[in-house]
Amino acid sequence: MFGAKTMTKRKSYTLGDIVTRFGGELIGNAKVRVSQVAALESARATDISFVSRPQFLAQLAHTRASAVILGAALR
Repeated sequence: MFGAKTMTKRKSYTLGDIVTRFGGELIGNAKVRVSQVAALESARATDISFVSRPQFLAQLAHTRASAVILGAALR
């Protein structure tokens, strides 16, 4: 149909599934579901984000991401 939006359902994964597949340590609820990776400042409750450098740690207080991946040195 012309002009109709096609809605696609995004696949989501539990944090437990992600840690099982890729390794790491999970601190928190393994049943939390995330559907995409997003930047800390634009993340929503269905997103996972990451911090790669110490200067971004302050943004953790303001992110809406359900989960954040940190390297061992930043933990």
